[in-house]
Amino acid sequence: MKISKAVKWMFLFIICNLRAQNKYSIDFGVNTQPTETIKINDLNFGIDYSKIVHSNLKIANELTLNSKEINYFNTNVLNSLSKYNQMSNKFTFSYLKSEKTQFNFEIEPFVASENNLEWNDIDWLGGFNFDYKWNNNSSINLGVNRNVVFGKPMILPVFTYNYQYNEKINFSIGFPETKIKYSNNARNAFYIKNIFNGSVYNLDEASKTFSSNSTKSSFFQQTTSFEYERNMEGNWFVNLKAGYDFNRNYLLLDNDYNTTTDFNMKDGFNLGITIKYKH
Repeated sequence: MKISKAVKWMFLFIICNLRAQNKYSIDFGVNTQPTETIKINDLNFGIDYSKIVHSNLKIANELTLNSKEINYFNTNVLNSLSKYNQMSNKFTFSYLKSEKTQFNFEIEPFVASENNLEWNDIDWLGGFNFDYKWNNNSSINLGVNRNVVFGKPMILPVFTYNYQYNEKINFSIGFPETKIKYSNNARNAFYIKNIFNGSVYNLDEASKTFSSNSTKSSFFQQTTSFEYERNMEGNWFVNLKAGYDFNRNYLLLDNDYNTTTDFNMKDGFNLGITIKYKH
């Protein structure tokens, strides 16, 4: 994977600061989405940390890398449309105004393209939101965010209502993610999740010949999944996911994000495993 100097510095900034942070975690995962005509395999790597720098100020940083490999069946697609890479580095600054209210500002440079990551592929996501805690069991998060959950950069509202039903059950209902967590002991956690997720990539010059006006590729779907997370030993965790993707889309787009090619992906299963280290 060819990575520009700016992207390398994004990675080195994380590594050099890990020792000084209060909390951090590292994860590596594999994921597959098979259908009748196309199979997508993902490799994911992530590092995130957080640090309380003042009694009412917290910073967090999350670096993620993703490599997407696509296998086509019974189609005459160019071989160059077979691999996509993505890297993002999200910074979150949180200000605790009171015991009940917290303001969060997020900025997320990201780079995503076919095959090689380059400087001119960098774009910016992020937003503003706030948390309000009603009582010890319930809180709400509201805000706006520029994201790619629908396969292109858009400014969208985000919200989550959190409710701790008891010591074992927690509800988080909102957009783009809703989840229910059940934990029967300190080592086991079960989740039911519904997530809207997507990504967009810049195409290489060679691939634009597939559709003369195509400059980007876009993926988005709604995933409903069941997950089991197990604390294997000490700081090590394993997460197993079995889900189903609804309204899958794999498109080629022009510079104005108009559809030039639709690969007509079928809905189907989404399976994955992730190994995590939490400190």
